[in-house]
Parts: sequence; C-alpha cells; structure tokens
Amino acid sequence: MSTSIVRLHLPAFAREVFARLKTTVFFSFFEIKKQTAGSGSGLVWMGLEPLLRVAIYIFIFTAVLRIRLPGDDSGAFGYAIYILMGLVPWMYISAVLNEGAGLLHSYAGFIRQPNFPYRILPNVILLTQIPAHAVGMAAVLVMMGLSGDMAGINIPLLLLVYVLMLVAIRGGPPPCLVPARRFCRMSVG
Repeated sequence: MSTSIVRLHLPAFAREVFARLKTTVFFSFFEIKKQTAGSGSGLVWMGLEPLLRVAIYIFIFTAVLRIRLPGDDSGAFGYAIYILMGLVPWMYISAVLNEGAGLLHSYAGFIRQPNFPYRILPNVILLTQIPAHAVGMAAVLVMMGLSGDMAGINIPLLLLVYVLMLVAIRGGPPPCLVPARRFCRMSVG
C-alpha cells in the first residue's frame, strides 16, 4: 500500500511572494497614485475616510442607539469597540474583494505581456488597501486605550488572525498540508 508524504508548501509560496516584493510594492504605489490622482486631498482623504467611518459608528452606537454590552462596565464605548473590532477588518476584506473583481480588467495590458508576473496582482490590492485599514484599526485601538479596554487584547493572537486573514483573502496556497510529489511505501503488518 502506498501513501503520499505530506509536507507544508508555505515556503514555496513565501519564496514567490518575496521574490517579486519590489515589483509588488512598485505596483502598489502606482495604484495608490492612480486612486488619488486628480484630487488635491487624495492622500489626506485616504487616511481621513476610515477615521470618519469609525467616528460615525462610535457616534451611532454610543449617542444615538446607546447600546451597551451585557455585564460590561467599561462605559459607553464598549459595544462600539466590540462591533468595530470586527467591522474594520471586514471593511478591509470588502475593499480588497471589490477592487480585486476589476483587477483583471484594469491590468489587461500588463497581463498580455509574456513575462509579466501576474501572480503579484492580488498582493498589489492587499498592499494598496493596508494604509486605510491601518488608520481605521489604529483609531479603534486608540479608543480601546482611552476607554481602558486595552488589557483584554492579545496582540500576538491579533497578529496571527491578521496573517491568516491575509492568506485567506490572497487566495493563494494556504499554509496547510498538501500531498507531495514523492511517494513512499509503507508496509501494513
């Protein structure tokens, strides 16, 4: 009876990503310039928009709806922070998926080139959306610090969740076990 050897294929995927890192960063800056071109406050708006979104959600949940978590004594911001800890990453996922849908159309000229590394395009979209997401997440973390809720956050776990989220959004080979090409024979006794 033959079974396949199982191994982790993450190093090959990581090598591919890091080999094209310079090109990926170049295209990411190109995308940011393209998005902000034609407006005087493009880069400012890119950072201001997530802050305004977070502020609007905080205002709605604290002043308008006045929703509190059951058993939470952290004040009026507890529920808003609870919702925003999931909503801000979802806004990032949504923006990446929406831009990714038009990715092939906007880069059709590049993709037709025989030597163009088309596998970097999902990474370009991921990197393009990170600055706005980082501003939004920083605003939520500042609100957590101001309300005294920072003690309940596990930073290594948060970083692990973000890495897994990026791998899931990227759509590349996940860090899971994949059958290898080599086979070995095992005797069943």
